[in-house]
Amino acid sequence: MIKEYLTAANWLPSNQKTVVQAIKISVLLLAILLLLFSPMLESEVNANGDSVEIFRERSGPYEIVLGVLPQQPTVGTIHLTITPIDAQTSEPVKNSQITIVAYDPSGKPAYKVRALNTPNNPTYYDANLTVPKPGIWILKLSIESELLGNITINAPLTVERQSIPPSPWGTAIWLIVLITITGGALQLWHRSRSAEKSP
Repeated sequence: MIKEYLTAANWLPSNQKTVVQAIKISVLLLAILLLLFSPMLESEVNANGDSVEIFRERSGPYEIVLGVLPQQPTVGTIHLTITPIDAQTSEPVKNSQITIVAYDPSGKPAYKVRALNTPNNPTYYDANLTVPKPGIWILKLSIESELLGNITINAPLTVERQSIPPSPWGTAIWLIVLITITGGALQLWHRSRSAEKSP
């Protein structure tokens, strides 16, 4: 539909055709930028339903399921989703307190975070973990509930090196390109308006 609208602009004067061409180029460049940066944006999203299960274990009265995003964890922010299940009834345990301690590959505790659920989705307990280096990390999960009591289990988490590490330069370049595209389109529009007014 957009293509048909832009193609139908052949009736426009030549200065306005230039504006239409600039808009086409701007839309194309913006689409390319969104495609390039969408994996980075996606990794920031907390979506427990989309997490990938990497660990499941029974311990005492519990069955614990651990999911992660992104699918292949890399250095940086990793989203964790823990689902505690009553092993006897297979029902989710909704009123739990879950603490995660992350041990780095050398065995030292490096990060502690609490996983929380929400009233809208009480089944899943979510937390974000910042991992500074690759390797096999151990997540010590401590789960406590009035119904089933307390347990602690260890879950391995393999963290890969990032293929393209994030940097402030990427953001700066993205902003410069966006400003250039917007500025160019505005300048072309201004020139076309000036040409219309001149006799």
